[in-house]
Amino acid sequence: MAGLGFLATAGSFLVILATGDSWLPAARIAQMAVEAAQPILGNFASRGLLLVAFLVGILGAAYSAVVMLVLCYRMWSAIQDGQARTSPAQAVGFLFIPFFNLYWMFQVVWGYSVDYNKFIARHGLNVPQLPEGFFLTVNILFFGMIIPFLGLLVVMPTLFVLQIVVAAKVCDAVNALAAARSARAISAGAHA
Repeated sequence: MAGLGFLATAGSFLVILATGDSWLPAARIAQMAVEAAQPILGNFASRGLLLVAFLVGILGAAYSAVVMLVLCYRMWSAIQDGQARTSPAQAVGFLFIPFFNLYWMFQVVWGYSVDYNKFIARHGLNVPQLPEGFFLTVNILFFGMIIPFLGLLVVMPTLFVLQIVVAAKVCDAVNALAAARSARAISAGAHA
């Protein structure tokens, strides 16, 4: 899972590099890097290779988006007991509503950590809690990407590191729930 996020982020960087949108600070820096490396790379950064990089980037970003939406659906379905703030379908579907999705991503990411911790407390499961503050921090840092220059400094740790850590923590949490439920079912069956 972590490798997929890295691949998609690298692909997104290639999209920025290939399009050359110089109004974006990251794209302008990438464009300057390609121009500086031109004598070393020769024709490597030719138009055809940049088109291929663009297509690979688009495919990587699309694949990553699908994987993250599936993860979002599955993580919310793991804690459905009638008291979660949203259903899995709502968690994914509302992310497609323009502007509302900026609010909704807090409910999906940070809200999941809050609801997950409440779920394990309600059911008395002996599994590690999710760090709510960390999940909130990732959401807040996402908005730092719109700040020129600072956005470039925030994009790298957010996309390369923090989102990969969030995905890993969510996968571990969902797997821990499944293990705790099966252990509980086995012990209940032994006492019956």
